[in-house]
Amino acid sequence: MGLYLRTIGERGDGRKWVQTGCDPFDGAKNYALSGWLAGIRNYSALNPIAPDRGAPDGFDFAKHDVDYHISTWVGVDELLAVDYEQIIEDRRVTRETRPGTFDGGCTCEPGAGKQMTLRAFLGGWFFEEMEEAKAAGVERIVIGFD
Repeated sequence: MGLYLRTIGERGDGRKWVQTGCDPFDGAKNYALSGWLAGIRNYSALNPIAPDRGAPDGFDFAKHDVDYHISTWVGVDELLAVDYEQIIEDRRVTRETRPGTFDGGCTCEPGAGKQMTLRAFLGGWFFEEMEEAKAAGVERIVIGFD
């Protein structure tokens, strides 16, 4: 059981949005990224960059043969403008909920988490995906969760 990001990278051609063939983060099972992008399973308690946007105007999920339960989108320019050297507090912790049973989806109190840069929190693979997206001309990323 888990939560997977399903993404579609698009660019504008002047009149409509078209797929680029580069789908950053597609297939990732990454609660840190899901939480930071959209507030989905945000156990780390970060301020999401693109919460509750839904699908972009004119975007047709049926055309892409996907069934997203929750969706949002984010502009690549938004992602490029973020200060990734800012210090964040990752409040996700694992707790023993009863003897011998552990839950990794818990959130600790403010001040009890781990301090780190947003860059360290997201990891190097995030920036590799962003470089590929820029090279492919991706302007927005439509994100669904299943």
